[in-house]
Parts: sequence; structure tokens; C-alpha cells
Amino acid sequence: MSRTSNGTSTPTGSHGGRPTSNTFRSGLLTLRIFAGRSLALPPGVAMPEIIERALASHQHQITAQPPKQGNSRVRDSVQRKRYWWLPYVVLEFDKNEILVDALGGDISAPSWLYKANLYVDGKREPVLC
Repeated sequence: MSRTSNGTSTPTGSHGGRPTSNTFRSGLLTLRIFAGRSLALPPGVAMPEIIERALASHQHQITAQPPKQGNSRVRDSVQRKRYWWLPYVVLEFDKNEILVDALGGDISAPSWLYKANLYVDGKREPVLC
């Protein structure tokens, strides 16, 4: 460490005062979660029956819907609870957790399309579960 004339200290070393890979900085951390790929249950684990029924019901609803008009002014509502049977993401930081439900896709490739802004104080590391 080197001391300046006002008594503050500055870390020195082989990196010339730059943070090393183990040093975290404070500020705003933006996490964007888009989609999953090639997700699967572990070998030997069967899909729960309630999930199988939800998938079958969803497929039936898709095939039963009439085709949408090309220039319709009606907007579809985006509801995160609509696809409750799809995999979800839990963002955990400090003592906070953010539960992100899928917006669409399928079991092996869900789509989340979520953005989270977290304040990072440099003392803790965010965890993606």
C-alpha cells in the first residue's frame, strides 16, 4: 500500500492498483435472462403427472385456437403465471430473492425475457440458481 499526502492508502502490487479478479466493485448490476436451452430432468426421473396434464392441455389450447389476424389491434396480455409448469429462475443476492416465471417456450427451452437491476456493494457475490 502506498500513502498519499492526505493519509489515504492506495493498494499497489503487480496489477498497478487495478482490481484483481477476486475484487468486486460497487454499483448497479443488470442481469438479463433470456432463455434456456437443452434443459432435461435427470436420467431415471419421470415427469410429474400434473406437469404432463398441463402440457397436454396447453397443446390442445394451441391447436384449438383460430389463427390470428395479421394486423389485429388487440394485444395479447403477457402474464408470468400463465405457464406455471415451465422451469423458473431464482436470482439470489444478499438476502433478496427474485423468482422469474417463464413467459413461454417448452420444458426443454423456456423463455424468461427478464431484466433485474441489483445494487452491488462489492462485499457479496450474486448467485444464479
